[in-house]
Amino acid sequence: RRQYKRGDYDSDINGDCSAVSSSSSLSFLGGHRGLSSRVGGGRSSLVKKNSFVYGLFILCGIMSYTVFFMDGWNYHHHYSYDLAAAATSSDQQSNANRQLSFLDSIWSDYGKESFHFEYLLPPSELDLTVSRRLPIHTPVPPDDHVTPDDGLCDDVLLFLPDSFSRNGHGSQLNSYILAAEVATYLNKAMVVHDAPQWVQKYKGGSQFGCPKDSLVGGENHVMMREQKEGEKLKGSRGWVPNFPTGLERLIQHPDWLSRKCSIPCQDDFKYWDWENSRSKQQIPIEDPETGKKDWTLDLQEVKCKSSHGRDTNVLVVGGYELRKYFDQEIKEKMVHRVPSSPIDDAIESANGQDDQDDKNDNQDAYDWAVRLGASSTEAKAFADLDQEEDIWDFVSALMARSGIIRFQPWIARDVEAFIKKAGLPLNVDYDSIHVRRGDKLEQESKREVNNFWRSRGYGKGTGRKIPRNYIPFSHYVGQGYHKKPCNADSEAHLVYVATDDPRVIKQELTGMKKDDLGFTVMNKCHKFSFVFGPPTKDDVPSHLNSEGGHRNCVDRYKRNLAGIADLLILAKSSLFVGEFNSNWGRLVRVFRMRLNDDLIAANGEVEDADSDEGEQPAAEGEKRRRAARTVAHPVLTKGLKVAWGKTHPGPLGL
Repeated sequence: RRQYKRGDYDSDINGDCSAVSSSSSLSFLGGHRGLSSRVGGGRSSLVKKNSFVYGLFILCGIMSYTVFFMDGWNYHHHYSYDLAAAATSSDQQSNANRQLSFLDSIWSDYGKESFHFEYLLPPSELDLTVSRRLPIHTPVPPDDHVTPDDGLCDDVLLFLPDSFSRNGHGSQLNSYILAAEVATYLNKAMVVHDAPQWVQKYKGGSQFGCPKDSLVGGENHVMMREQKEGEKLKGSRGWVPNFPTGLERLIQHPDWLSRKCSIPCQDDFKYWDWENSRSKQQIPIEDPETGKKDWTLDLQEVKCKSSHGRDTNVLVVGGYELRKYFDQEIKEKMVHRVPSSPIDDAIESANGQDDQDDKNDNQDAYDWAVRLGASSTEAKAFADLDQEEDIWDFVSALMARSGIIRFQPWIARDVEAFIKKAGLPLNVDYDSIHVRRGDKLEQESKREVNNFWRSRGYGKGTGRKIPRNYIPFSHYVGQGYHKKPCNADSEAHLVYVATDDPRVIKQELTGMKKDDLGFTVMNKCHKFSFVFGPPTKDDVPSHLNSEGGHRNCVDRYKRNLAGIADLLILAKSSLFVGEFNSNWGRLVRVFRMRLNDDLIAANGEVEDADSDEGEQPAAEGEKRRRAARTVAHPVLTKGLKVAWGKTHPGPLGL
């Protein structure tokens, strides 16, 4: 037997030909466990009947493995689980928390090196077949007289990121995820329309700065050179034409979301026409008592003609409109499920209609999951969920697995170089802590911060003033490790610290006890080696913010790299300690969610057994299925500790 580590779970696979062929080759080719199960199950009889078919089967396996090595590794293999495995939820969770390094050792043997730095998930855990399984439009040249009739681009969510571009990384990427969430639920193609170079408010065409690839002359461009006092810089000038601007300078928008649809109705609508349509949906209002000004959303679909004359419905939104629309219109619909009564269940069971009727009752949920890349079994499990937190976590796991955030090649290249300067070994286990300070704590998280200090004897009547923008670093460390075994006499915990306030945190560390080798020791129990990102010039914050710090777009790009490096390191650590009042904490959590495949597969097996005449009564199958649903959560969380504040962030993307 050979052991393969897959995502959160360690799964044993028999090392024979049938397991390899049916589990890997055919599952990858078809994209669903059902296909591998049906084909693999009948293989032995085919071999006996016809050696030619057996040879053809081997040839198909070789061809599929060729695709496998060229395009990436789909980690969805077909396994047989039993209900007892689903019942051991604590064992599954411990496997979900197994120690990992930044570099995915499984992927390193097979795939492209750059994938380690392009995705927030270990590459071996990605489902790289989503774009091949979901419908994608076949573009037709505008001057072609053939009118496309697939209808995939008739309904479009047009996302305009520019109005939200003054926010930081976490906020902008969360907004992008929310747009994908809404588009897939509404069954619309999601098209991103960044502001063109000539209307961008940021020099160089993007809030994420200028890589050398965007500059005429590359490293010979004047902006790539250090200017000394009184020196006149010489070199190339200007911007590379048609280089991605705005959000798409940072990330690659996937085909399974856009369906390869182009910007709609380009004959009649230019960029500013779409921007005007977006902004006009904000209707100003004023509270008659307080005089406080706000706005409400009057979202209207734009109806126009495509270049081929097809009617097109366009929902045009930016980050602010998207959040209003989500809260006001569709949040409740997304989590709504139609419950069934015990009488209904008994009747359906007696008629053998359990699965089909359950699916029809919650068809919207089932279809939404499929559009996020779920298999049929996974979509059924999703439609069965009735707890709001489980629903959001399931969507998070599907989003993460799909590789929804994929950084551009120049970002991956430069982030790799940046991370290697940080001094964090990339091939060993490590943990991470994210500490947010400053305005976020004083404004949006004021209540949580006050509650934290009051619980420790600060506040009114105590004579001890509450710190307004500060939660001590020692508290983060304590929350992450207080239940772990002591390691003071063994190897230190390697912990990466991401923060917008490194100077103060380093000062806090100097006040903590050290051992003879310089390791930080807390409570004579836990020993730590803390690692920070490369120091920034002139103590400028390393992450993007609303002001952008340096106006020079090359400097801005360097700060962009620092932020993305932190994000990648946080997402891939064995343990993450943070909080959900921060956009970063909420974003990182999305990429630490994993589907509980044991539980989902167990439910699927019971469903299969229900359909096999004579194996067990339908009512007994339903009883076992319901038992399986209750023994464990449908989604597992990869090592995560909440330092303070709320323990669940609610819907993803906010």
